[in-house]
This record gives sequence, structure tokens and C-alpha cells, in this order.
Amino acid sequence: MLSLWTYWLNCVLLSCIFGELQGRSLRSPEIQGRSARSSHRLSFLDRTRKRPFRRHFRVRFDECDLGGIVYHPNHLRYCFDTLDAAFEQRIKEGVLEGLGWDPLMKKTTVVWHRPLKHRDRFIVEGMVTRWGNSSFDVGFVGLASRGGAPVFEARHTFVGLNRTTGRPARVPSVVRAALGDAMDYSKFVQGRTRRRKMLSWFS
Repeated sequence: MLSLWTYWLNCVLLSCIFGELQGRSLRSPEIQGRSARSSHRLSFLDRTRKRPFRRHFRVRFDECDLGGIVYHPNHLRYCFDTLDAAFEQRIKEGVLEGLGWDPLMKKTTVVWHRPLKHRDRFIVEGMVTRWGNSSFDVGFVGLASRGGAPVFEARHTFVGLNRTTGRPARVPSVVRAALGDAMDYSKFVQGRTRRRKMLSWFS
């Protein structure tokens, strides 16, 4: 009985493999090329329009107060560094300078969940949560590198300014394309926290 079951299972597997190979061989080179280009475009959009930007940090001694805990304003710097790294990685050097556009923070909200101490390692992930004409919101989540415990969360509102006139300026299309589509802030925070905890189970 066992041998018959094994024989039947092998036949099913072979038929599936043969059908897949036959389907691939029937495709013309033109269709295969289109499919490859389409998948490449989708993967590119997934990287730039759906995935958050992130940066790894290690707490330095000069970032802490006398009690050995990170001074609160330094959390804002971690967020700025993460956003700056996203600009550096996703926008060619000199493009923003050529446009004469500069984002300045107008408002921020920060919630601290646990203190950071000297030599702690953590990750800051950010994503645009709202696009306006001349302003945009960016949500940030700080997570412990080990275990994925939430450290802090923040939401910054930036206003783009024209460097020459000092007046609000429309967000350039290159910036929108680089930072990606907006995601609801609460969904972003909850999603990143759950994902980091799940990844920590396998680390």
C-alpha cells in the first residue's frame, strides 16, 4: 500500500514539473522579455514606493546624560539622520541643491517607550505618512536591534522652503518618488513593530 502511495505521489510531482517547464517553453522570447522587465519594474516600485527607509545606530557616550541615558533631543537627531540617509541613498547628489529646495521641521510629536543607554544598538525606520503641497509628514519608529522592542515613535511635519526666497515651496516630484507613497501613521507603527518582533524570533 505504501509503495502505491509513493508511486502516485511521484507521478503527481512529475506532472506538475513537466507542466511548468512546458508552459515556460511555450512563451516567446518577446513575452519572456516583457515579463522580466515587468517584474523588474514591480520590484523597483516595491523598493522605492512601499518599503520604509531605515538606519542602524549604536548609542555613543557623548549622547547620554549623567545618568547614562540618551538625552531626549538626540532622538530627533536619530530621525533626521535616518531621513538624510534616505535622501542620500535615493536621490542623486546635487539634485536637491540644484532645485534650491530644503525641508525644515515645523512640528514634532515623540512618544518614548523605553530608555536608550550607552552602547545600545537600535534601528530607526521611517516612512512618509502624509503628502501635502509644500509640506509632508514622516513617521519614525525606533526599535531595539535585539528582540525588536519599541524604543520610541515620532511623527515630524516638514515644510519645504525655497532657499532663495525663504518662502514655502512645492515638494519636488523627485522627492515624492524617492520617499514613496504615504502610509497611515498608526498602521505604519503597528506594522513595523510586529514585523521586527517576528524577525527577532528567527535571529
